Amino acid sequence: MLRKFVRINVPVAALSILFLMSVCTCVVAQQGSSDEPNSVSSHSRFVVINSPSTESGGSDSILTFDSLGNSTVFFSASHNLRGLDDIACSSQKSPHFFVSHNVFDESISELLRFNASGKIVHTIPFGTPGSPIALAFDKAGNFYVAQDAVIFKDGLLFATLPDAAEVGKLAADSRGSLYVTKPLSSQLFRVDSLGNVTLFADSTQGLNAPFGLAIDSMDSIFVANNPPSAPAFILKFDQSGTPSPFATTIQEQPSIRSMTFDHHGNLYATLLDFSSILKFDTNGNSSIFADASKGLDLPTAITVCHKETRESPDK
Repeated sequence: MLRKFVRINVPVAALSILFLMSVCTCVVAQQGSSDEPNSVSSHSRFVVINSPSTESGGSDSILTFDSLGNSTVFFSASHNLRGLDDIACSSQKSPHFFVSHNVFDESISELLRFNASGKIVHTIPFGTPGSPIALAFDKAGNFYVAQDAVIFKDGLLFATLPDAAEVGKLAADSRGSLYVTKPLSSQLFRVDSLGNVTLFADSTQGLNAPFGLAIDSMDSIFVANNPPSAPAFILKFDQSGTPSPFATTIQEQPSIRSMTFDHHGNLYATLLDFSSILKFDTNGNSSIFADASKGLDLPTAITVCHKETRESPDK
């Protein structure tokens, strides 16, 4: 049974005006009207954070991948940044990317906004150093940021979770609900459009150290579980909270930190400790999408931006 929690409004400072302005300038681009004669095709562009700094292995970087798994450096390790954690893409037409950046020993906790060319255009202080920050956009262009128990929406306090442990990942469905994984407590929370919090699933429904999170076009919720000393597995939940197995015995302790879908319904999952990304078809069958030979080095986050091209009909 789903358990509901009363929303708690605590005195947490809102994000800076600069943050609000940056969000307002990069909401999801409007689609063309239905009576336009041009045809539209969609191409997936994947953006992945390499995080060798999690293992004290050097500076972090960001790569982009096309749908065939070919990689390009988006933000190189030569910038000497450590602690890049999560990434979210805002739009389909002129994408902007937000990346969370958190380094305890340097007292850094902030959001970085990148333009489509891989240049940092804004730095926004946020949160507490040493605690992960999770990011997500919904289809309406609202931007969510979570750290520990608090979630912000477009720069304002949106919800407070009853579990103050570190947050895993965020994902939004098409109905206006936001989902949050909590790896340490093996819980998945749902937050409705008004900020009301519900415990959507926990260990009694099979969750075991859930981290990676993604939602498909039918609003099914996919959760990557990372049990200690056992193979990782992915569960699929319907909107009522009923689970079913999607992919089992993936690999021994791969630490699936992040997942995303392409426009064909294929699921992509980062395997942190194996420096690879798996691609799952709609039946849960997997293949290697990319690995270290394509530049992956401890990938901790993946997101997808759907690039649209508009073509005029033959005359």
